[in-house]
Amino acid sequence: MVRALAPHHRGRVRVGCPGTGPAFPAPEPEAMQNNLMRTDRSARTARSGAESRWGHTGQEAVESGIWRSFTVLTVLLAALAATSLYSYLLFHTIAEFVAIAIAIAVFIVAWNARAMRENGYLLVAGTGLLFVAGIELVHTLAYDGMGIFVGYDANLPTQLWIASRYLLAGTLLAAPLLLRKNPGSRRVFAAFSAVAVLFLLSIFAVPVFPDCYIEGSGLTAFKVWSEYVIAVLLALGAVAVYRVRDAFSPRVAAHLIAAVLVMIASELAFTLYISVYGLSNMIGHLLMVLSFGLIYVAFVETGIRQPYALVFTGLKSSEERLMREKDRLAQYLDIAGTLFVVLDRDGGVALINRRASEVLGCPADAAVGEPGPSGSFPRRNGSVAVRSLRGSRRARSG
Repeated sequence: MVRALAPHHRGRVRVGCPGTGPAFPAPEPEAMQNNLMRTDRSARTARSGAESRWGHTGQEAVESGIWRSFTVLTVLLAALAATSLYSYLLFHTIAEFVAIAIAIAVFIVAWNARAMRENGYLLVAGTGLLFVAGIELVHTLAYDGMGIFVGYDANLPTQLWIASRYLLAGTLLAAPLLLRKNPGSRRVFAAFSAVAVLFLLSIFAVPVFPDCYIEGSGLTAFKVWSEYVIAVLLALGAVAVYRVRDAFSPRVAAHLIAAVLVMIASELAFTLYISVYGLSNMIGHLLMVLSFGLIYVAFVETGIRQPYALVFTGLKSSEERLMREKDRLAQYLDIAGTLFVVLDRDGGVALINRRASEVLGCPADAAVGEPGPSGSFPRRNGSVAVRSLRGSRRARSG
């Protein structure tokens, strides 16, 4: 319920508060418009200043945490490069396990946030990365020198690598395309399960997957061209993320695009090696770890420290729009010459504008929650009744 005191004549308006009867000049329309423009500009300046102060203080912990993650990632890359000098097989195993662990962590974040359904990208990307991690685990165990898959040569891990890269590129391309679709979690999981099983069957059970590495000759044409195709798919995925970047916080969008670009460089490095223990193979794996580290910062680090920037993106933007509209409404009410008092269902004061607060002689925060027209507002020197509200209403209806 809204009760208002509105001046019916230009000039001076009397408000019938007991014991008072001062006349207040009603604002001219031009002056009121100028006040509105000045107030709106002042509010925007104050709001931007408040946001800047919040960004300076509230974001410090997040920024420091992300920089710590990058520091750890840099040290890890240096340690991996040093490990390759001792044992390339150890280097490869650690690099793959780091990528697998990050992929599983992303899936855990995405799967536990699936009920929110604010952003389909997280669900698709997280579920796809889980199955990429599964194929990469088999690739790691099958790597030349591990001795786990007896009777296979270096072609098997290379085939598994290409299968995992196709699945990864398809995931990062499909995720932004399905961002607004909000697909069901069971359907997404079933779809990726079917694709992963088909890849494994084509390599182990029904060996129709093309050869990717031949001992003594190196990479096959299929493997090299597959890397190029995968790089193109990743580039399309980066473009798709850029087109829907408004659905993410700027930090998340930037890290996702950077991760995809590093993946492209990694795939191109894998087109150059002849030996699975070669330098270009090592560079490709280091770039792969770097790309997964960026994915970790975008999904896991941000998802834990700033969940609204990753999971609740739509809710956060809606809340910000609502707060802006609320602030604008408060500005309009405060500069109006009319006295506004909003009552709740119980007759208590829910909102009072500045003009009414000044006329009635009670602060707005003290008036909120007090009884409405049938009661009184607290005042430093007693209380002021609000009969004027009813009187104004009778005057308008008469």
